[in-house]
Amino acid sequence: MSVYHKVKAVEKVFSLLEKDIEQFKEKTGLGCLKGCGECCKKPDIEASVLEFLPYAYYLYKNNQAFDILDKLEEYAEANSVCFMFSPFTTEQNAGFCSQYQYRGLICRLFGFSAYLNKYGVPQLSTCRLIKESSPDAVQKAGDMIEKGDKVPVMRNYYFALMAIDPVLTEKRYPINQAIVKALQEVCFYYSYRGKRSS
Repeated sequence: MSVYHKVKAVEKVFSLLEKDIEQFKEKTGLGCLKGCGECCKKPDIEASVLEFLPYAYYLYKNNQAFDILDKLEEYAEANSVCFMFSPFTTEQNAGFCSQYQYRGLICRLFGFSAYLNKYGVPQLSTCRLIKESSPDAVQKAGDMIEKGDKVPVMRNYYFALMAIDPVLTEKRYPINQAIVKALQEVCFYYSYRGKRSS
C-alpha cells in the first residue's frame, strides 16, 4: 500500500473515532478542563509511527518535511515533551496542540474512551482532573461502560491501525521519535518515487 493510501486509511480511522468520541462526550457530559493541557506535558507519551504518517505526509506535500525533521531531531535529543505542544497556541478548541488535526491516537482517546483491564473488563480512561471536576459525568460514563453501551474502546482503534500497516504499528516510541520516524518514512518513500499524490 502506498504512503498516500496509508494516510487516507489512518485519516478514516481518526474520522470515525472523532464521531464516536463526540457521541460519548455528548451522552456523558465529559470534557477537558478549559486551558488545561496537563496531559500534553507528560514526558512518557508513546505512539506508533503510523499515527503520525498523516502529519509527515502533510509536511512533505507542503515542502516542510526536511526543515521540521532537522528541528525535531535536535528537539527530541533535549526534550521529552511532545514537539507539537505549544502553550501559546491560539487555535480554538485545540488545547495546546500546535498540530491538533494531526495529533496521535492516544491524544484523541485519553479522557474519553475505555481500556480493557487485566480481566478484559472495560474501564474508563480519563485523568484525575476530569474525575475531580466532573464526577457526575465520570459516573455516567462508568454506568454506560458497565451496561455495555457503545463506548470508544482503545484497543479497537489500535487494532484498526494495525490492520493498515502491522510493521508501522508494531512498536510504540516516545512521541517525538514516532514523529521523526514517520517523517523519515515519508521522505524515504518519496525520494525514490518523486513528489506525487500516490
